[in-house]
Amino acid sequence: MPDCADPLCGWSLHEVDKTPIGLATSDIYGKLFYYVRSMLEKFMYRMSKSAIAFQLLQVHAATLPNHLDESFDRIDVSNISDSGYLGAHRTVALVAPLLRAPPTNPHAILITLFMNLIDENFTLQDQTTEWTLGSLSTKRLANYLLPTRPNRSIIEPALMKYAHARHHMREYDDIFGRCVDKLQLARMPDWAGAVMKEEHAIIEKWPHRLKLEPGQEGGSEEFYRLMTSGLSSRELYLEWKRVQTQKAGLESGADRETIMSLDSCIAFVRILVNYY
Repeated sequence: MPDCADPLCGWSLHEVDKTPIGLATSDIYGKLFYYVRSMLEKFMYRMSKSAIAFQLLQVHAATLPNHLDESFDRIDVSNISDSGYLGAHRTVALVAPLLRAPPTNPHAILITLFMNLIDENFTLQDQTTEWTLGSLSTKRLANYLLPTRPNRSIIEPALMKYAHARHHMREYDDIFGRCVDKLQLARMPDWAGAVMKEEHAIIEKWPHRLKLEPGQEGGSEEFYRLMTSGLSSRELYLEWKRVQTQKAGLESGADRETIMSLDSCIAFVRILVNYY
């Protein structure tokens, strides 16, 4: 567990902050206690009224399909789709076949989370552009924080706060567009028998980006919640659905070879980066 770990990071700070606990309205960890207890109580009540079974498998995620005979209406794989784990191609190719077939349930969904995709593809040129005085991020940030006076210290708290806040000011759809081209995600129907959903049904594509404009009612509160939440606002969710193709999942030898080659290249690059 990292030194920066905070129990609040696992929950919606907005929902926690709304939890009533009496007079100590600023006791955020006290609110967290009551919020989590309430959630557990609701969960236990729901379990007592439903027929629910849990199956726990202690296996590597890549081998999970070998241990499951069922098909599912919804699968959430968290962020094993990040390149540091299985990667997008391998995750979708392995897990999408576990979704119910479209004739049975055309709304069956695979949910993948990318926590690092934007950072890994945010170039030095992107960063330089962001830091110019005329950039949209700079202009928007001025509505939340006043520019700091020049200081010789690179760890000046106000400067660090300003730099951290800047990342919340922009949208990253352009960076994601580059990732789609780079990873050739449009070819996933041929490689993995699954396609990205244009309209999400379960969770927003960018659920943690700022929704309100500066000056709009609740805008400042939303900004400061994001600043203290431990979220980067660059968390990206993609929903996938199965498609009816002749070559689904890893059935095609050529497609299997292509996907494994892509994974090998990514792994090789990571080894070089770690080595040097």
